[in-house]
Amino acid sequence: MDLTNIHLDNVGCKGFADSEKTISVQSPTKVGQCGTVASVNGTHAIYKNNVYLKPDPSSVIHREDYVVRVSCIYPLNMEVSLGTVLNPIQSTINIDISGEGRFEVTMALFKDSAYSIPRQSQDLLTTKDKLYVGVFIAEGDTSQFDLVMKNCFATPTQNFHSSQKYYIIYNSCKNNNDKTIQIGANGVASFGQFSVQAFKFIGGYGQIFLHCQVHLCKKGPSCIPNCNPENGQPTEDPDSPYISLGSVAVKGKYMQE
Repeated sequence: MDLTNIHLDNVGCKGFADSEKTISVQSPTKVGQCGTVASVNGTHAIYKNNVYLKPDPSSVIHREDYVVRVSCIYPLNMEVSLGTVLNPIQSTINIDISGEGRFEVTMALFKDSAYSIPRQSQDLLTTKDKLYVGVFIAEGDTSQFDLVMKNCFATPTQNFHSSQKYYIIYNSCKNNNDKTIQIGANGVASFGQFSVQAFKFIGGYGQIFLHCQVHLCKKGPSCIPNCNPENGQPTEDPDSPYISLGSVAVKGKYMQE
């Protein structure tokens, strides 16, 4: 083979490094770069390209060119849990599917409406404070996907499947019974944002845990949730991936009329 002229669909993408008997060819996971194309089947994104192996120029004749078809599959659903609290509140779990690729999603708590200042461990929270929560794609093809927050809720313990839940977002729409909830972004960008006034669970619990089930949606109008008062009751898919925010300590008395 002519090692110096190995190239991808775009003939300008060549000049790959080789070491002894190994040639490493890299195909970018970005639509349009080096001829990379992508398709989405609802649960996975598939990126494809071709590697063209040219004959050795020192040979007199040749009868075949070799083309290696390369594809890499990325899951669009993922589950990520944030296990630490306010130091700042941010952590990531990488989801590997058959060792073929991964997207990274992060969840964090902020103290300003611009979602720019993370809360620190020494911050004191009361039931008069607003919780600003951001969920975003930390690593992946953000040019192709928008993040949709499907269900976001709080539990008094770390158990995601706790029977005691307070829904902030369900069926991709905010809980209209709580007038303090505001959705900053959902299904319109590579990140999601929501805010809610801090609260405490009845029963003497000193902490709350926040969780979200998220989905990466192929960019387009269909990603934007269709919200109305009759949008349905809270639902939870036990097999749906999720991301969790660690415990948030909230001070203040719970007043009930």
